[in-house]
Amino acid sequence: MELVVGQKVSPLILKAIIPQVQNSSISSFTTEYENIILSAKVDASTDLYHITFSKREDRELQKKYATDKYRLLVEAAQDVIYEIDLNGQFTYVNPKATEVSGYSEAECLKMSYLELVRDDWEDRVQAFYLKQVKESIHSTYLEFPIITKKGKEVWLGQNVQLLEDEIAQVGLMAIARDITIVHDTQKALERSEEKYRGIIQNLQYGLMEVDLDEKIIYANEAMCLITGYSQEELVGQHASDLLVDETTRSVIDNQHEQRLEGVASVYQLKLRHKNGDELWALISGAPIFDVDGNRVGSIGIHMDITEKQRDQEALVFARNQLEQQNEKLHKNQKFLSAINGFVTKLLNDETLFEIAWEIAENVIDQFGFEDCVIYVLNDDTGKLTQLAAYGAKSTKNRQVVDPIEIEMGVGIVGTVAQSGVAEIIKDTTKDPRYIVDDAKRQSEITVPIIADGKVIGIIDSEHSDKNYFSDAHLEILTTVANLASNRLKNAIANQKQLQIEGELRDSEEKLRTILESAIDGVISIDAKGVIAEWNKQAEVIFGYKAEEVIGLTLTETIIPPNFREAHDRGMKHYFRTGEGPVLNQKIEISALRKNGEEFPIELAIIPVRTKGVQTFTAFLSDITIQKEVRLEMEKALNKEKEVNELKSRFVAMTSHEFRTPLTTIKQNSDLISHRLELTAPDQFPKYAKYFDRIESELGRVTGLMNDILMLGRIESGKIEIKKKENDLVEFCQQLVDKQRVDENPVMNFKIQGVPRPIMFDRQLLHHVVLNLLTNATKYSTGKKDPQVTLVFNELDKARIHVKDFGIGIPKKDQKGLFQSFYRATNVKNIQGSGLGLSIVKEFTEMHGGKVEVISEVNKGAEFIVEIPDK
Repeated sequence: MELVVGQKVSPLILKAIIPQVQNSSISSFTTEYENIILSAKVDASTDLYHITFSKREDRELQKKYATDKYRLLVEAAQDVIYEIDLNGQFTYVNPKATEVSGYSEAECLKMSYLELVRDDWEDRVQAFYLKQVKESIHSTYLEFPIITKKGKEVWLGQNVQLLEDEIAQVGLMAIARDITIVHDTQKALERSEEKYRGIIQNLQYGLMEVDLDEKIIYANEAMCLITGYSQEELVGQHASDLLVDETTRSVIDNQHEQRLEGVASVYQLKLRHKNGDELWALISGAPIFDVDGNRVGSIGIHMDITEKQRDQEALVFARNQLEQQNEKLHKNQKFLSAINGFVTKLLNDETLFEIAWEIAENVIDQFGFEDCVIYVLNDDTGKLTQLAAYGAKSTKNRQVVDPIEIEMGVGIVGTVAQSGVAEIIKDTTKDPRYIVDDAKRQSEITVPIIADGKVIGIIDSEHSDKNYFSDAHLEILTTVANLASNRLKNAIANQKQLQIEGELRDSEEKLRTILESAIDGVISIDAKGVIAEWNKQAEVIFGYKAEEVIGLTLTETIIPPNFREAHDRGMKHYFRTGEGPVLNQKIEISALRKNGEEFPIELAIIPVRTKGVQTFTAFLSDITIQKEVRLEMEKALNKEKEVNELKSRFVAMTSHEFRTPLTTIKQNSDLISHRLELTAPDQFPKYAKYFDRIESELGRVTGLMNDILMLGRIESGKIEIKKKENDLVEFCQQLVDKQRVDENPVMNFKIQGVPRPIMFDRQLLHHVVLNLLTNATKYSTGKKDPQVTLVFNELDKARIHVKDFGIGIPKKDQKGLFQSFYRATNVKNIQGSGLGLSIVKEFTEMHGGKVEVISEVNKGAEFIVEIPDK
């Protein structure tokens, strides 16, 4: 048969191939034709057939050569090598296999490999290799035990590969090694480990293994009990992240370095329980190595020593407490010694000065303070005064250097005095209340001295170090303050008493001096009317010397005969009822001089009870001259009233008399103007300005007469005010609008506050506001527009502000501005009568209000009228 590329295949070859390829499940096959072996394989990707031809004798020779070569290698191998068919029957065993199993080659070739497997492993081994065949796994490895012919157990570590020919699987070939020694060693290790784990478990020690990444790979039940986590929660977690906080991380890092060096160690470590509690463990840690000596992780045995640690901490705490108590007792002994000495000396100190210096010098010196100042509250000034000091503020002769006073509530000292609560200032640079006295210091303690619930003094100490003063210092100074408070209070009371007694003596002396030099006569009598005191002025008034009258009764000396019975009756009435109609008030009465002259006196009698003894003191003055002056004044007043009545009648008559000719002049002027306009209209414009001037002057004179008449009515009291509730805004708006039309300026009008009705007399207030508006326009020609402002900012009043920006009013003229006929000196040729502001003042005061002016020359004037809302 010849095969040529591009030519058809021989029909004989096709005859051999076609029946096979028609079976789609076959991808390769081998067939024989006469002496030729044909092997074909289908390439599914190209649908091509790969065909191999060989002679039978060549194939068998080649196979025999390969087999012989393979056999030589296998039989010389030191590993167990055998082949089995797909039924598990041995088809080949090498010498090493017979050596290990104890069976001869012939015996083996009659056996199945499962006959050698230990009974309890048969099912596992058979299932393992059936899976390899079924799933066409090319190569596998398995360790399992076999029983030799002599009954000895041998462990094999076996690699198995599938054997395939060109068509299908034909069997399996195994290469195995005797691993009995390694297996037994491993088992011994496992048993040993299990043994020790059981011991640790029974001892309730926590056992935990971690890998090189510190991930937990094993934790026993005791470890779970210690940490609160289950095994599932521990395994796979990073031990440090789960069980250790940042404060003990450095300990773990140090232990890791020791494990890297292969060193085991025992150490204490604070762990974190699942519930967040802290716990302490004593850990024995060691590295773990594999069979080749490589470190694969670490193991730690954990003993829970939390209770022991707490006991130890409690013991340390108790020891520290004991030491502190001993130290405190030592300090208390020193403190009590100082306090005892202080109390002993305090009992001997009487004055405020001595007590304050005793606190500063003797007590504070015992406690190592750098500085101390004793403040005492001065009731007269309400300030804290430095009375004693220790340190840089004091001198050898008990003088305070540059003493200062501090007001209540000011600085740290003033704040403590106001609150009554002691304070420790750890850093004065951060306290804005700190007041520098003689030098800056970094810390301060301030303790109040309190008596009867009131702060009477302060103990204040400063130190150059921050955070110097402690609660112990506060307790010491508080004790000192409490011990000193009553003594200080008594000393202050004694000092005040001495001061009061001195002041009383001074007052008595002063009173005696005053009485002796008084311009009034001063006479004192007892309950029987007997004279006890008689001052110099009484001698002058009555002509009696003191020694002449002391011991006599008033009725025997200065009371006229016709008043003596009334005097005796009044004294008896007072002692019977406690009432005296002439007591505690000034009365006018007649008195009798030594020469028998009766004259008027002004008398005030004051009853005085001292230590249960009733006395009376009379202050009297000779009013003979005053009576004469009063009589003359009454005559002058009556005369002035007559003059005012005459003036009023004159003003009324003059106003009336002036009105008649003024009216006649106006009527004739109007008639001439009218006739001229009718008869000579072309000439009228030449004379119109003269008629306007006549009319203007007539109006000015009429206004003047009205003002004079109004003033006369005011002075005579003939104008009555009739106040009603009115809208002040509307009232002023109308006057402003009228002024705009008449005078033609722009008058600004605005309101401040919330407008409300006000009680006022419309007619009188009309004169007030109109006068002010007219003046504002008249005296600010060519200047900025005047302003009118109504202010309602107060509930009980309203204000009217009229402001102009004109010529202003000189300061010297402002005082007399509201007097009748008074005009400022800078008005020059501006017309006016000087009556308008007088009327403004009178009508405003009739409303119960007031008017004031604010002005500067050439800057304008502002008049403020205040109207009470009542």
